[in-house]
Amino acid sequence: MMGKAFSVAVPVSRARYGPGKGPILMDNVRCVGDETSLESCDFNGWGVHNCHIFEVAGVICQDKTQLTGVRLVDGPDKDQGRVEIQYNGTWGTICDHEWDYRDAQIVCKMMGKAFSVAVPVSRARFGPGKGTILMDNVRCRGDETSLELCDFNGCGMNNCQHTEDAGVICQDSKYISF
Repeated sequence: MMGKAFSVAVPVSRARYGPGKGPILMDNVRCVGDETSLESCDFNGWGVHNCHIFEVAGVICQDKTQLTGVRLVDGPDKDQGRVEIQYNGTWGTICDHEWDYRDAQIVCKMMGKAFSVAVPVSRARFGPGKGTILMDNVRCRGDETSLELCDFNGCGMNNCQHTEDAGVICQDSKYISF
């Protein structure tokens, strides 16, 4: 509807961009994906809801081609280090706010290590990066194929310093014993 047919749409919730103003018009919206407008999707009916203004939905429309690379740097080997991503041709880091195992697993998948055990590390364990902090508050579900499909603040939107750069250790699961 916004003229971004070739974008990745990332849903956001819990009034991430602030509480709504005015009436809540739609609730329980269920789209198949081929509709041309939201009103073509199933929903409870105009103005029928059980929501609070702090449950307002939002969306981030991101160009599919923006994230073009991921690498691990300054670690002791190629399977661990500070996470750096290439976004629109510029390399930058990821802030460790909300950085967890699901986020780390997506990085390992992107590095071709889908069957690794992913360990998230924080507080610039592999040293502080340089340049732009490109992602903050990354929240992956775990089934994404790329970090850009996860929920995050938006490219370059952060409240971080490089002392909070995120890292990952991708460990081969065959070396882990119980």
